[in-house]
Amino acid sequence: MLRQCLISVFFTFCCLNTSAQAGDAAVLEAKITIAFSQVNLDTALRQLNRRANIRFSYHSKIIPWGDKITGSYQQETLRQILDDLLSGTNLFYKAVKGKIVINKRNPSGRKLRGMVVDGETGVPLVFAHVFINKSLLGTATGADGSFEIEVPRHAFDLVVSYVGYQSKMIAMKMDSVEGSSLFRVEMVASPTTLGTFEVKAPPSRRIVRRNRRLIKKFEKEFLGRSAHSKKCKIMNPEVLAVQLIDGASHFKVTAEEELIIENRALGYRIKYLLDEFIFDNGAQSTSGMASFQELEPGSKEEHRLWEEARRQAYYGSLPHFLNALIQHDVKEQGFEVNVVQFDSTTSEYTTMLNPPELEDILKLEKDGSDDRYRMIAGSDIEVTYIKGVEDRDYVRQFRTRSKSGNYQYTDLKSRSGIEAGNQMIRVIIDSDEVLYQKSVILFKNRRPQIKFPGVFSNDEDALFLGYWNWGGIAEKLPVYYQPCY
Repeated sequence: MLRQCLISVFFTFCCLNTSAQAGDAAVLEAKITIAFSQVNLDTALRQLNRRANIRFSYHSKIIPWGDKITGSYQQETLRQILDDLLSGTNLFYKAVKGKIVINKRNPSGRKLRGMVVDGETGVPLVFAHVFINKSLLGTATGADGSFEIEVPRHAFDLVVSYVGYQSKMIAMKMDSVEGSSLFRVEMVASPTTLGTFEVKAPPSRRIVRRNRRLIKKFEKEFLGRSAHSKKCKIMNPEVLAVQLIDGASHFKVTAEEELIIENRALGYRIKYLLDEFIFDNGAQSTSGMASFQELEPGSKEEHRLWEEARRQAYYGSLPHFLNALIQHDVKEQGFEVNVVQFDSTTSEYTTMLNPPELEDILKLEKDGSDDRYRMIAGSDIEVTYIKGVEDRDYVRQFRTRSKSGNYQYTDLKSRSGIEAGNQMIRVIIDSDEVLYQKSVILFKNRRPQIKFPGVFSNDEDALFLGYWNWGGIAEKLPVYYQPCY
């Protein structure tokens, strides 16, 4: 009797499964009449959804946005239309339970296989975090310490972190992935986990209150002060430690563990390995490594808002400028570059009224065979993005009028400009001029290395003032992000 029941259940399952497969095949053979006129792929899929009442499932990050689609189809099957639309992309589709699921193929076809071990004992480290710095690409080691991670076609920075060990970042060249042997990463125990512990008296209430104020100031500066920062939150601030350098206007913040940041404005969860954050009289520098994960939108409207917010965050940003510099289309992308000079008479930095040509301000040389370049800067620079105006909140909070009526560069609420150490930044703009997005790069290294796609190889090579300084982590995108045109 039991055997007959099992046979009946199995037969029913097979029939249902066969029926589902037949239904999926029928979905793809449905005949549709539709026309597209200069639309991107996402719009074309939404039009298909409305015309044929067919649900599509995909992540927005995989959809290419540069090409426009034009064409008409008269009683063509959905299969034929999708084959045509996805031709030339790195996407494939399949019908699953009456809906069309679209996924990406491996974009590079390259995977790095390796193992993470204790450098002294050789013991495998389980659940170590392995990721490509500032990207969405990441994984964790298995029970034997092994990992497999998708990697880009060009040079990249591989980061490995594990609780109780010093995080390690390894610069990988394009040919580092070749070969079948496992890539071995040996981790070194953090000095804080070794040796004896020194028992100290607990800090006074005054110091505790001071540190809390500085941590709050750090959060405002690190997360940024744009509208997006209001939806950005550090989930574990208890791991932060603060150290005074020269009073409350010059301090350093470090983190004992990775910071967990949720950005509900752009739709990312960020794990940030903060080496140090230094605030110095308005100027700031941040050194660290980040891993991004996409959050699941709660609705189609939230998904749309995230896409728009990501586009806004990219255009006019530092990565956008560096990519434009690498691709030799700085002006075409909407950027203007000016020299920032120090005036010994007024003890102020000012910009030139008639700036030199870009090639006389910045030069870019290939640095090796990979996608790395050496930027040669004769002076600090101001970067203006003329395709974007400054946010109203930024103008209201950080731009003031001097007694002469000139707008001034400022990252502090001040009538006299921004102090950077013992110096001051001032940008003279006619009172009736449009307030385009303006930023200043103060170079610590006059020959910094930059690399595709749009990042400094060493975060400590430059300080930023102005619009880029205002945005903070709330405006940061994964390094391989491409905007939706």
